[in-house]
Amino acid sequence: MTTKTVSEWIESLKDNDLSARITAAVALGDTGEEAKAAVPALIEALKDQESEVRAMAALALGKFGEEAKAAVPALMEALKDQNVRVRCSAATALGGIGVEAVPALSVALRDQDRRVRIDAVRAVGQIGADAVPLLLDALKDDEADVRGIAVEALGRIGTAAKAAVPALIEALKDEADYSRSWRGYPHKVSGAASYALSQIDPEAAGRGDVPVEQTRLRP
Repeated sequence: MTTKTVSEWIESLKDNDLSARITAAVALGDTGEEAKAAVPALIEALKDQESEVRAMAALALGKFGEEAKAAVPALMEALKDQNVRVRCSAATALGGIGVEAVPALSVALRDQDRRVRIDAVRAVGQIGADAVPLLLDALKDDEADVRGIAVEALGRIGTAAKAAVPALIEALKDEADYSRSWRGYPHKVSGAASYALSQIDPEAAGRGDVPVEQTRLRP
């Protein structure tokens, strides 16, 4: 990729050439914190007429973390985009920004497209304890991948997710297969729930219908 300054990449976001605008958005996201001056320009790029530019601009904003919290309203608007990839990218970016994005991610978790909800629940899982209420909502989703990834996230949060114990005990009955977020091969939601319980509340994991062998599974 051609070496340019941050200012030059920002200027390229306005280029008439589509590939130049896409390359600029990707480059700014990959540059890191030194490119945080690009946040306003990337927010503007969320309005680009080409969906690929909008998607790449969203992903770039997510890489700036809290430095891009000013982008939350624009990313929330991007969750209404007609293009599914743009909505997925906006959801992913919001997870990178952190707790400021929780209200926006609650919208993404209600998207009609399963792909957006899956990316949204992955994003929510990055936020930590502040996202537990959203993850509990995700356990009610019709899509097994959403439920399973939510269960995994609760397990990673650990003891700070104790409010999820009753819902996770209920999830022990969920025999649906889902694609495990860390490898992508099928696994049962119930197995992930038993492991999550062992991380959140070992006593709960040892009660009732939680088989010992299941608590050894690492989603």
